[in-house]
Amino acid sequence: MDLSVFQWLLLPLRIQTWALAIPLLVWAWFFGAVVGSFLNVVIHRLPQEGLSVVRPRSRCPQCSTMIPWYDNIPCFSYLWLRGRCRFCETSISLRYPAVEFFVGLVLAYFVWHFGFSLQTLELFSFSCVLVCVALIDFDTWLIPNVLSLGLVPFGLAFAWVSEQSALIPLSLFGFPPLFEERLVGSVVGFLLLASLLVVSTYIMRQSGRLEKDELAMGWGDPFFLCGIGSFVGWHALPLIVFLASVQGVVIGYWFLKSGKINQEPTGNDDWTPPTTGVPFGPFLALGALESIVFFPGEGLHVFAPLMELLGLG
Repeated sequence: MDLSVFQWLLLPLRIQTWALAIPLLVWAWFFGAVVGSFLNVVIHRLPQEGLSVVRPRSRCPQCSTMIPWYDNIPCFSYLWLRGRCRFCETSISLRYPAVEFFVGLVLAYFVWHFGFSLQTLELFSFSCVLVCVALIDFDTWLIPNVLSLGLVPFGLAFAWVSEQSALIPLSLFGFPPLFEERLVGSVVGFLLLASLLVVSTYIMRQSGRLEKDELAMGWGDPFFLCGIGSFVGWHALPLIVFLASVQGVVIGYWFLKSGKINQEPTGNDDWTPPTTGVPFGPFLALGALESIVFFPGEGLHVFAPLMELLGLG
């Protein structure tokens, strides 16, 4: 069967010849790393009110010198400069090339499995938002609504136009099944963590562990899970919350012990993060990324062995 160049690009690279797959994977990684470089700008600037993520061009945060293009090549410029600013020799955080390298790997992974397809665009866009939310919340204990709630229209739009939706008859409410799954997922995602927030806040206030004006969890987390649900559907949410909770306890404990969690006043109201807590957003993002990479389409089926063990299967 003869295929056009465009049709070849839509095929997963894992079924292509190595001579074709390797150059395309390298290109995908580099393009993803360029996107990762932009995400570093978003992570740094978005929490700061009135600061555009586009202008001005990237500058050294220490000496404010504009960074030339040849010092902005993802990963390679960091190695060439030996991790220091060319002008003031201030140390550059290792997180910048780490984000670039990781985002490049994410795109290469999706291209390997799905080719240059709509599914790759969808999963990569979703992953980019997860990276931004995770690091912004880690730094500031805040999740910008423009990112979390911005996921909802895009997740539903991808579901509406995808081939998977178009090839399946309309379901109960007249929507394509994938669209309906994600619409319910966005609602369930919000209600799940909102209920947990209200109940846990009430219990902790009654026990004296919280003041009357304090919350057990920020409202950014329910909104974020709402956005996640609009991409993964409601079936995947229990798995994501489970992964986030377990990893939050284990990794969060290590972060607290090592003093790597920001405990400084955050935001305009000088709210101070709790000394015994960790932001939940990074772990929700990690759980969501793990679910689409390691458990695609599994959802509740992952818990089947446990359900059988408990006699509930």
